[in-house]
Amino acid sequence: MSATTCDSPASLATLPFAEWTAAACFTALTPSRQCLSEALLFEVDDFRLCVMTDMPRLLQRLATYFRHCARLVALDTVPGGARLVHVLEAPALKDTPAATRLGIVPEAFVDWMPEPGKTRRKDAIIDLADGRLIHKVRTGMAFLRSNDHNLAFGPCEDNESQVINFLLNLHMSHLQQNDGLICHASALSKGDRAVAIAAFSGGGKSTTMVKALDNPEFDFISNDRLFLDRPGREGTLRARGVAKLPRINPGTMLHNPRLRPLLDPARIAGYEAMPQEALWDLEEKHDLIIEDVYGPGRIRASGELAAMVILNWTRGSEAPLEVREIEVSRSEALIRAVMKTPGPFHQQRDGRFVPNGASLDPAPYLERLAATRVLEVTGRVDFAALVENHLTPLLEA
Repeated sequence: MSATTCDSPASLATLPFAEWTAAACFTALTPSRQCLSEALLFEVDDFRLCVMTDMPRLLQRLATYFRHCARLVALDTVPGGARLVHVLEAPALKDTPAATRLGIVPEAFVDWMPEPGKTRRKDAIIDLADGRLIHKVRTGMAFLRSNDHNLAFGPCEDNESQVINFLLNLHMSHLQQNDGLICHASALSKGDRAVAIAAFSGGGKSTTMVKALDNPEFDFISNDRLFLDRPGREGTLRARGVAKLPRINPGTMLHNPRLRPLLDPARIAGYEAMPQEALWDLEEKHDLIIEDVYGPGRIRASGELAAMVILNWTRGSEAPLEVREIEVSRSEALIRAVMKTPGPFHQQRDGRFVPNGASLDPAPYLERLAATRVLEVTGRVDFAALVENHLTPLLEA
């Protein structure tokens, strides 16, 4: 322990945050909190995460959401090597006495700078000596993140999606700590052969992916975050997904016969009356439970990447759909659709966090995709033609 850091919870309030250890912060925020005797064991490849909570209902909901990769176990049977995370119910941060006594109040956080093209204020941070506190400014949820101590606290039951995202962020950090390159892409596979679909925000990658899943031979890998390993000896890339289920908008559901029944019947007429452009931009996300809609066994953790398909088509265009292979080294502007910041939750293996406001470097993406087929989709938006005439042949080659 450095002489400039403090691991005594009783002394924290007298010290600047930069001298706090995550261990001391965790202990100070969780005095005498008892978790349930049952926990959720999350397992994907070599990653194991044990989720401990004091909320029976939330535990069951998390088990349902992650049922394709997690199971409930007795706390005393959790295997060694599993990373521990605590999820504890509390008031919003501003109303949590333990946090207030320590000076962990909303005003103490620094706003996390959003990605280019986005303006909504979502996250704020406090950096500790070996960890980071993250505050969700709209909900009052707060998170402690470090390589050894991880905690979600706040109105967890009312913000289940933020708890899910926190757990997924731990998996994403694991993949990045093992040299996986984070991409803003969805992916599906036939057997071990995978195709990734990237687009700028709102470009239609999720709609394309769920359209392709109508083929019973294709499996879901990831909806929005994909991680590319370093190339193997033959130049092949393994694409790895995370366990986040697709979140789709009413426009995607309305025109898909499998998904339309998931909409609220009372609202279908209103959706149908909306202009197509407004329906496309409508942000009302719904979780798509893959196994409920497409059947069991339709989710894979990874696949060997056959191609990266980048949607650069144009809404309202009358031009025919065209798919052409591009040279990655000359397509930096287009490759930016694939790039994704690790965000405020990612901690590197050496303990460092991504600095606030750090810009993305296209070089790692250009390098990693150099030997992979990259295809650009232009012309009019036509999901059926793209899937039938282009994605299906790529997956079945």
